[in-house]
Amino acid sequence: MTVEMDAERIRRMAPAERDGYAQVIADQVVRFREVQPNWEAFAEARLPGNERGFYGYVGTGASTDPRARGAIPQGDNFSFSIVLAGRGARLHAHTTEEVFIPLTGEWIVYWGEPHAEEQVLLERWDAVSVPAPVMRGFRNAGTEDAYLLALLGGGAPPPPIYHESVIERLERWHPNIDQR
Repeated sequence: MTVEMDAERIRRMAPAERDGYAQVIADQVVRFREVQPNWEAFAEARLPGNERGFYGYVGTGASTDPRARGAIPQGDNFSFSIVLAGRGARLHAHTTEEVFIPLTGEWIVYWGEPHAEEQVLLERWDAVSVPAPVMRGFRNAGTEDAYLLALLGGGAPPPPIYHESVIERLERWHPNIDQR
């Protein structure tokens, strides 16, 4: 839950009132060493070539796996993944925009329909924002494991909406898996 405050109220706050937020802040510290990657956060991450570890930091995430929730559950969704070289996520969409920012390595972010996709090569600290209805995917274009930051708007988004081709692969490889 994002709490917005009136600017005038903040200006009028006494220092002691602001100091009352110290424990709130202390409770919202995420330590990388304490967060374990979730390798099963998304159904299609179990397909060959899509293996990746998901780190939930802020927000509820877009996964049906409760272990994928962010360490700080309120707010928009801020997460990152560690992805093996040459691996990534297949075509999917979300109900909100998604922003990708490479923390390490080089990445190809692609969008559109299979075999007619457009793509962009992103280097460390570059960014691309993909609108809500657009099918998108990404791939670690480097030769080493790398980290990709993803920002997903909209509070508590539903699970990814997979492209038909991804659903067909899921049905073939994992017929009993929840495809959401």
